[in-house]
Amino acid sequence: MGLFDKVNRTVSNLAHVGLFRRYDLRDMGNVLNKTAALIKRRGVGPVLAASKTALTVEEAETAFFVAADLVLSDGVIENDERRFLEELKAALGVSDAMAVKIVEVVVVKNRS
Repeated sequence: MGLFDKVNRTVSNLAHVGLFRRYDLRDMGNVLNKTAALIKRRGVGPVLAASKTALTVEEAETAFFVAADLVLSDGVIENDERRFLEELKAALGVSDAMAVKIVEVVVVKNRS
């Protein structure tokens, strides 16, 4: 699956997250496509570093929650997904204690 296919899948998933229900899916898709293109050109590190400076602590924790929710939506966390969450946690400055709480909440939320 290509990067832009993943963006479309992510937009579909985000549409079901309460935080994003009020957003237009096309606008969200456009923002994510631009972000994906930026990541492709510059890499994840610089994009995450820019995100950290633009987000409050609460927004960074919310971003981590959304990422964890998407990663854990299938109930399985692969090694690369675990590494991604660890890197995201560090890049966003989310504390270890808060990251554990967030993952615990996501696991309970996603139980069938």
